[in-house]
Amino acid sequence: MKENEKKAFDFAADTAKQLISISSAIITVTIAFSKNIVGGGNEDSIWLLGLAWGAFIFSILFGIFTLMSLTGTLQPIKDDGQSGEYSINGGSVRLYYSCQFGLFILALIFTAIFGYQSLNKKEEINQPVPKEPANKEHFIVRQSVLSVDSSKVYTDTLYLNDFWELMYEMDKKRKKQNAK
Repeated sequence: MKENEKKAFDFAADTAKQLISISSAIITVTIAFSKNIVGGGNEDSIWLLGLAWGAFIFSILFGIFTLMSLTGTLQPIKDDGQSGEYSINGGSVRLYYSCQFGLFILALIFTAIFGYQSLNKKEEINQPVPKEPANKEHFIVRQSVLSVDSSKVYTDTLYLNDFWELMYEMDKKRKKQNAK
């Protein structure tokens, strides 16, 4: 076996092993922090995380198949006792590695989309608007909870003095114009 063929097999095996390790690490981290990830009110896009985990698992399986194919290519079973040509471009090696790499990229895309949605999701809390607030100095318009930090409630407030008197005067003017 030539030196460049040995290097090609080493690099192909190392790449498959690295993708297996990274996939395993991402699954481990997302499962370890799943309470924080999913618990932040991100139930709508949980299916993305499930798809990502599935793609990572299948990427790991195809990585194992890639390593097995590389091993089989290095030491094929032949009845005539002769050694064959060594290449990492064999059909099974290329197929398994392509599947491993494609699923790994797909899983990363699903994970990134899930992460983006969970960071940018804004959950509104719908509360009935009172007829007249107790404090006429301000009026709460909307309260929001960001899923990044669900322990905080953000309140959008409209600050107006004598809000209700202003609304009453505007309503009076509108009625007067409609009466004409």
